[in-house]
Order: sequence, then structure tokens, then C-alpha cells
Amino acid sequence: MLCIISLLIFDGCKKGSQDPAISLRSRNSRICGQWQLASVDGKTLNSNYATTYSFSGTDYTVTTPNYTTTYKSYDLQMKISKDNTIQITEVYSSLSGTSYSTTLNLYWNWIDCEKKTMIYLPLTSFAISNSREWDLVKLSHKQIILNYKRSETDNSASYSTDVTLTFNLVK
Repeated sequence: MLCIISLLIFDGCKKGSQDPAISLRSRNSRICGQWQLASVDGKTLNSNYATTYSFSGTDYTVTTPNYTTTYKSYDLQMKISKDNTIQITEVYSSLSGTSYSTTLNLYWNWIDCEKKTMIYLPLTSFAISNSREWDLVKLSHKQIILNYKRSETDNSASYSTDVTLTFNLVK
């Protein structure tokens, strides 16, 4: 009987495809904290060309058919708070050695309040194509994996974006 009750209580803990099977922390509790970007893998396609995004620890690279731009010592952190505020800090250096730093104080929220599998995170960095509505692939107390996958067609062209970001908990 205790096993059946436990299954009923923990049924539905796993909402994202890579979420932990069981978590004693709520999704609200798991999302809050200081997070640091660990990896980026993505591509934006339009009728004329493709742009790829990659990051795996230090250097962030954006590649198009005409150029490749690399940002050295790239660091993107977000501090997500229970009061729905988010502080986003982005620091990087250009290949010429010029350093840049930006801090934004904004708001976040769940898009689907019941399931909490989609989140509004205003990651309006130059590097992440101004994506704001993210699917939560994984939400554990130590890691977040977000995916932005959309396709559009307007009068003259079609566009598609598929970007996956992985954040690790700092504290």
C-alpha cells in the first residue's frame, strides 16, 4: 500500500524529457539559483544561409557562410529568484582583446503554469538570437537544459531556429 501511495505522490515529477525521475524539490525551488552557461549547440536557418552557435566552456563561436566570430572568455550567468526576477550577466572579450560586460535585471515566469515545462527567460544576449520562450528539457537541482525550437514563414522567406543551452548550478 505504501508503494502505491508513493507512486501516486511522485507520479509526474519527471516533466522534462531529461528530468530526474524523482525529486523532493518543486520545480519552483529547482529553477531558483545562480546558473552558469556550460554549453550551447544551435543553428538558425533561413532561405539564404545558416548560422551556427557553439560554446563549450570558454570560447563562444558564431559561424555564418561569410564569417566566423569568436568571443573569448565568454561567461553568461543568470540568477533566478523566487520573486520572478532574473539577473543576467554576460562577460566576454573580442579577439582584439576588448572586454565587454552587461548586466540586466529582468523578470522570468512559467509559460504553462500547471506543468511548468515552458519558461519565459529573457535571454536577449546577442549570442542567443533573442530567444525568450524556452522548453525545459531538464530541470534538476544542479543543471538546466533549455531548448528553443521554432519555425516561421513570412512573405519572402522561411526561418527555423533550434538552440540548446545547458546551465550548471553555481550556488
